[in-house]
Order: sequence, then structure tokens, then C-alpha cells
Amino acid sequence: MAEKDYIKVGAIYKKLKAAEENHQPIYISGAVGFGKTAAVSYYFRRKPHLYLSGEKGYLENRPEEAAIKQSAVVIDDISWIMDRESQEYIVELAKSSEKFVVIIGRGRIPSWLRLVSVEQNFVLADERELALTEKETVKFLERQKIQISDAEVKSITTDTFGHPLSILFVTDHMKGGFPYSQEVLEAARRDLFHYYDHAFYEKWDSELCELLLSVCQYPTFTVEMAGILTGNDRIEHLLEYTMSLGTFMIYHGDGVYSYRQALQKYMKWKQALVCSKDQILENYEKAASYFESKGEIEQALKYYEKAGNKKKVSRLLIENAEQHPGTGHFFETKDYYLRLPKETILASPVLMSGMSMLYSITLQPEESEDWYDALVRFEKSLPQGNPYKREAKIRIAYLDIALPHRGIHGVMGILKNLSILVMNKNIRLPEFSVTSNLPSIMNGGLDFCEWSRNDKELSVLMKKPIEVVLGKYGAGLINIALAESGFEKGTMDTYEAVTRLNTGYMKADTAGKIEMCFAAIGLLAKVHVYEGQIGVAKESVQNFKEKAINEQASQLVPNIEALETKIALLQGKNDIAREWFEKAPNENISFCVLYRYQYMQKIRCLMAFRRYEEAIHLIERLNLYFTQYDRTYLWMENQTLKAIVQYQTGNKEWKTTLNNVLRKMESYHFIRIAGMEGIALKPLLDDYQEPPVSEEFFALLKKEVGRMAKHYPNYLREEKKLKEPISDEIMSKYVKKTEEEE
Repeated sequence: MAEKDYIKVGAIYKKLKAAEENHQPIYISGAVGFGKTAAVSYYFRRKPHLYLSGEKGYLENRPEEAAIKQSAVVIDDISWIMDRESQEYIVELAKSSEKFVVIIGRGRIPSWLRLVSVEQNFVLADERELALTEKETVKFLERQKIQISDAEVKSITTDTFGHPLSILFVTDHMKGGFPYSQEVLEAARRDLFHYYDHAFYEKWDSELCELLLSVCQYPTFTVEMAGILTGNDRIEHLLEYTMSLGTFMIYHGDGVYSYRQALQKYMKWKQALVCSKDQILENYEKAASYFESKGEIEQALKYYEKAGNKKKVSRLLIENAEQHPGTGHFFETKDYYLRLPKETILASPVLMSGMSMLYSITLQPEESEDWYDALVRFEKSLPQGNPYKREAKIRIAYLDIALPHRGIHGVMGILKNLSILVMNKNIRLPEFSVTSNLPSIMNGGLDFCEWSRNDKELSVLMKKPIEVVLGKYGAGLINIALAESGFEKGTMDTYEAVTRLNTGYMKADTAGKIEMCFAAIGLLAKVHVYEGQIGVAKESVQNFKEKAINEQASQLVPNIEALETKIALLQGKNDIAREWFEKAPNENISFCVLYRYQYMQKIRCLMAFRRYEEAIHLIERLNLYFTQYDRTYLWMENQTLKAIVQYQTGNKEWKTTLNNVLRKMESYHFIRIAGMEGIALKPLLDDYQEPPVSEEFFALLKKEVGRMAKHYPNYLREEKKLKEPISDEIMSKYVKKTEEEE
């Protein structure tokens, strides 16, 4: 760009001036086209300076400092310098020179310059100072004799990220009165890509080009993945070199990299030009295989599909369908299942079973039953001895106890019959999730509230069938379930509950069933919270989260984080809850019953944030699910929160809502569902003159609620904000008064 066309960029000009005035070297970095050299040339346009370039890989001119008459030295293209003598020259100049040293590079400070940059307190400038603001874009356009609206200026600056060279190419396509449009932006981008060809691509060696072309279509990649895609064992070296050449890549830690957006678009464009279709498909196939080896099923499916490998897509979906919803990726991969040809599904018992489960967890019970019926017809149509008939029988048996929408009606008889089948026929059922990755047994994969009425008798009666049917997946179940039932009803003291939970945890841990361990930990945390030991609860959940991550049980982490959020809300730490809330599942985009525990914490967050309309909206959506799927426990919890919201918003229907819930609670003698809501529920119970339940049960509820209100007075409390700051005078008086009192 000619000097007459250059627009002064205020931010970089100020940084250069401040560095010179403070006698500090300055390092300016930025991608190609950000005007680094132009900005420095403009700054020194009336000041004598020595300009040195490392474009050839070394400095052609390395004068002694005493021979340099100018007061400033500019060293450009430092990213290309590989020559040791040139590097040492620059280090010495920056370290001991009394000159104003300006260094320009495309990437981060090179490793050989890093120590001296810290010792000499380099001023650092990057693309944030080099990018044009909207005002500077207007000046640039005026210089090109282009007049456009403020809205168009804003669009150009935003679309180009203030990148001066991109804006120059945009103006080339607007000359002659053409308005700014997406077509103009794309044409300018194509010009920029051709510029990149000459600016750096043609200077890269074939090894580097191959690497960067191989990984350009992926949002992120690892060193290991890049090695698989290229077959190159020098990936780390090449990536380190790439990082030194320019701001092409972002390093996220743990060996994970990503492209910067502008270069990624360029490399994708370049890949389409220089790579054959077969090469690109082979690349996708390798990436899919890598993701499959890492258990990243969604990514594996995505890239097998891009590679056009339908057989591997089907195989992967069948293998995924063999798992239970807690560990299988049913919801995340539902689009791939729905795209399968119907005839492919009808030929596989596992896929028919998977489709039945998929529709059940997405609140479509009728469609779920249709696929169940198709599976039954398939089994009946096959002769004895056919291996598919045996597989179909197993899948039918599995669905009979696992389909969420069926509830627990008849499950006791089914479990008994299945245990006989398993023992006599020597068959092995698919993995069944009792907890569904929730910190609960009674409210896990199915709702077992009804069993709580006769918990001890049933634990004896069903112990053997459960052990036979569930095998290792049932380790610790009886201990944990009895503790949970006793705690919820208030019929088991804390010592016994904690003992049973710890025993259940150890049994599950020994069997290697971390989902059951989470149920035990979640319930232990609940007991600690009840006892006012929230610090113990918090620490135990945090430790378990670390264990889950270490054991690669990533399916548990979202619900562990939801439990951490519930603990934060009890402490009145709404800021922590807000961070979790921002990344919680969005039920408005896609509703899935597997996220029910997170949805319940979302309701509490919305109540804490005083977003009551949204809270009621989610409560009503969940109410439909809880009613249809016989989720009694969650229905009671959900309706309790609804009554609180109604009370806090002045809706007189709160008492009708709460009356129904309290009657249901009394029928099970569940006192802790209400009790755990503490201070939020207390004013509602205090308002009663004639409670809808027995005096004895109501007194128990008030005692429980009062206990929790005392422990956690800030639960679901509104965030208080001062209307205006406290003055220094008032603050000093307060501090003085406090000191006197102490």
C-alpha cells in the first residue's frame, strides 16, 4: 500500500509512541495484511531509522551498533529468520542498544528471543492494535472515493475483522458504485487467498503444506490425529515451526490445536484446488477411524458419513445401540439413526431396539412402541435356532424393563421371569442403567417410589433376581437404594444411611461400575447438606468429578456439574450457578428425558435469577413428561418448585398446587423433597392455617424445612445490588464501628 493511501491507525501509533518515550523495545505481531510494516513506516515517516529485513531467512546487513547513525532500528520479517548469527545479533541489539528497537513478526515472539523480551520488558502489540476501527474504515473508504452508509461501514469492519488488506480488496470491488454485499465480500476473500499464495504458501516446503492441508477441515485437532492423517512423526516440530511463522494456529493446551478462521478458510479453498476427491475422502476416513478409537462416536459418524462409508456408519450405530442410553450416544446421534433406511433398521434387532429407545427418550412413546412391535414381529417370523431370533428375544426382554415411558408397572414380575431365563438359557442381557447417570436409584433409570413403600421386604424378595439380571451393574444397588428410601422418608438415621451408602459405593467401585458410585456419592452429598456440612458435600462431589474424568466416564460429568450447581445455589452463590446455566442443555432446541436432572437445576437457577416466566415454562414442559412417564418423585419435586414460583409471583393457585403435592408426599411419607427446599418453601408452609395433610406429617415437614432454612438462608435469594456505591465516609464509619465492637 502506498504511503499516501495509508490511514493512521490510532491504537498502534500510540503504542509505538509510548514504547519510544519509555525507551522500551516493541514487538509487533499480526497476520499477513494487517499493515504491520505500513504502520511502522508511517510512524517513522519523518524520523531517521535503519530498516533490516529477515525475509531471506537471515539479515543481509548487520552493522555494528556504533556505525548506526539513526536513533531507531526496525527489524522486519523476523518470523523467517533461522540463521543463528542473525538471531544473536538481534538479541544483543535488543539487550544493550540505546536505540529504539522495533521488531515485526507474523507470529508469537520466537523462542530464541523470549528471554530477552522479558528481561527488557518488551512492549507487545498485535492485531487488536492493528485492526481498523469503524471510524478508520470510513477514512479509508473516503480516500478511495467511496461513500456508503454507517450500516455498511459497520458490516465491512465486522466481516473483515478490521483487516486492512481485506478492506482494500473490498473497496476494489465497490468502485463504480457497487454496493457492499456478500458477493463483494466473497470476491475480496478470493483476492486475499491469491495474495496468500504468494505471501506465504509458495514459501512453505511440501512437508508443512501436507500437514496444514490435512487438518484444515477439522474444528480442532491433536498432534496424534495429525500424525495419523499424514503418517508424519515430526508433527510437534512442524506445529511449533508453524506457530513461529505466523498467527495461523491457536494452541489450546493438552496437544490440541485449531486454525484461526481466516487461514482455515484459505486452506480449505487451497485443499479443493490441490487435493483430489479421493485424497479428501481418504483423509475423512482416517479422521473417522481416529475419533472412533477415542470413543468420540458423534465425530466418527460425521466423518465416516463424509467419507461415504455407509457400512461403517451402520456398524457404528449398531454398536452404539447395544449400549444403554446412559453410555450410548442415542440422543447425540439421533439424526444418524433417523437417516438410516427403514429396511436397514428392520433387518437388525439391535437397531430396532435402539430406535424404540431413541423415541422413548425423546418423548415419543407411540413411535417407540411401533418399533417395539416391529421387533416382536421380527422375532416371531424367524425359526428356532436362528441367531437373530435369540438376539431379538434378548432385545425384547431388555426393552421390557428399560423403556422409560413404561414406568415400573409389572417390572417386578418381568425381573423374576428374566432371572429364570438368564439362568436356564445361559443368556446375557445388554447393559442396563439403573441410575441413568443420575445421583439416585429411586429416581434413576426408572421411578421406584412405589417400591419405597415396602423397601425392606422387597430388598429381600428381589435381591436374587436383581443380581442375576443386572450382574455387576447391580453391585451395591440394594445398599444404596435402602439408604435413599430411608433418608427420603426420614425413617433411617444419618449414621445408618451413611454406612449403607459407603458400603454400596465400595461394592460398586470394586465391580468397576462408576455410575452406581455416582448415585452413592450424590446421596452422601445430600445427607451432608442435610446435616449442614455443605463444605464436605462440595468437596466429595469435586473429588468424584475428578475420578470420573480420570476414568473417562464423561457421560457423568454434566450431571455432576448440575449437582455442583445445586450446592452453589444452596450457598447463595448465584454467580457460579449463572456460569453453569449458560452452558446447560437448551430444552427449547431439543428436549431429551436424559437431561431431566439438569432441567431441574435450570428451574432453580431461573428462580434464583427471578426469571419466573421461563421457570414456569420449563416446569410445565417437565410436568407433561413426569406425568406421562410415571416419574412420581420428580413430579413432586417439580410441583413443589411450581408452588414456590406461584407464591413468589402472587399467583393464588400456589396453595392448590402445594396441597396436591403434600398429599402425594404423605402417601409415601417423603419428607425430604419438601425439606430440601428450606427457606424458599418456609413462607408457604407458615401461611397454612389448615394443612391438607395430617398434623403429625405437617409438623415433620415444617421441622425439616426450618432446619434447612437455618442452614441455608441464602438459597434462591435474589441478588441484591446497591442503587449507588457506598461513599468512603460511610465505609470508614462502618469499619471503625466494627473495630470498636470487636
